[in-house]
Amino acid sequence: MYNNNRYCNMKLHSLFVGILIPFFSFSQGINFEPISLKEAIDKAKKEHKLIFVDAFTTWCGPCKMLSARVFPNQELGDYFNKNFINLKIDMEKGEGPSVSNRFAVRAYPTMLLIDENGKEVNRKMGYTDVAPLLQWAKESIDPNNSPEKLDNLLNEGNLPNSKLAEYAINAYQKEDFKKAASLALKYYDGEKNWDGDEAKGLFSLLKDPTSKPYGYYINKINTENGLTIKGNVVEKKQFIEMKFINDFAGYMNDNKDKDAKVTCKNYYGKMSKQVYALYNVMDSKKTKRYDDFITSANKYLKKYGHKNSEMNNAYAWDVYEGEHFNEHQVKTALKWGLRSIKINSMYANNDTVAALYYRLGNQSKARKYAENAIAIAINDGEDTSETKNLLKKINEMK
Repeated sequence: MYNNNRYCNMKLHSLFVGILIPFFSFSQGINFEPISLKEAIDKAKKEHKLIFVDAFTTWCGPCKMLSARVFPNQELGDYFNKNFINLKIDMEKGEGPSVSNRFAVRAYPTMLLIDENGKEVNRKMGYTDVAPLLQWAKESIDPNNSPEKLDNLLNEGNLPNSKLAEYAINAYQKEDFKKAASLALKYYDGEKNWDGDEAKGLFSLLKDPTSKPYGYYINKINTENGLTIKGNVVEKKQFIEMKFINDFAGYMNDNKDKDAKVTCKNYYGKMSKQVYALYNVMDSKKTKRYDDFITSANKYLKKYGHKNSEMNNAYAWDVYEGEHFNEHQVKTALKWGLRSIKINSMYANNDTVAALYYRLGNQSKARKYAENAIAIAINDGEDTSETKNLLKKINEMK
């Protein structure tokens, strides 16, 4: 809720800058065929193979690293060329956008395995080295790991916990957050050691703050002032701001809690006021009470989010995207956007402010912040196409 999804989700794995090498020509390694997905599916039916898709963008640093360091590997190429039909698809060109929508690709790089019927078999996200990618491919092609086989085991209650963890993460990567949370709860039902890294890592998938594992980790974070997962510390303050309050407000919103204040107080005492304040923001947005959204969001940001750049930007963007907000409300959202920039100037909030100024008809200010956003994006190796389209509209204003 706090993030401008266009910025955070789509740029999640673009953390490094690599070396771009030719996409369809390797002297060794994986042989990527210059054919469409439809053509690959037709070929897969004839050859009875799976299709490996490297879903990339030209601005994605880890995508370039895969192409430069991993895909040319001879052992990897021998296995992939024998067992798969290999494709590289730019998610922003040609058939890319339709493939992205079809398979819910939201972060890069994403590697897909697709069967001859065009159904997804498995996916892997982010940069990976040769050995784990090869292992993933071999496990994915094993009939015992087919989606149908694993679904049957899941329905029978016989799916091993390690596979449950993979399933939960896979659902989360597909943005099926409800399924991911449900699978994570099943995992905890069968897992005795909740202090292991795998168990602690799945905590981020949970959404029901009244569940036992959620309460367990809340207690650990509060008593230990943080939670260490694979060497990374989830700080208490960060957790309270970015997960717990959002989850609890969302829980009350989804369950239409008639006495939200009492529920908050009973569960979390001193934090209940902040949770209830966020609940009001979420509920007014969900029920399309636009005046109440502006009022509740403004109050929340002033009291709890005045130092949170991403939250201010997210609410500002919500207003820009809404068709029912009037000029006064857009001006209020503009204040949130400008506050976000003051805290931490980045591509997303400069783009948001440019869009709000454009909506208000202020050409010079809109142009200034659009150009700022583009400059930041170029410097960070990010995609600038959306803001360039906005700048074109701004320059056409009369």
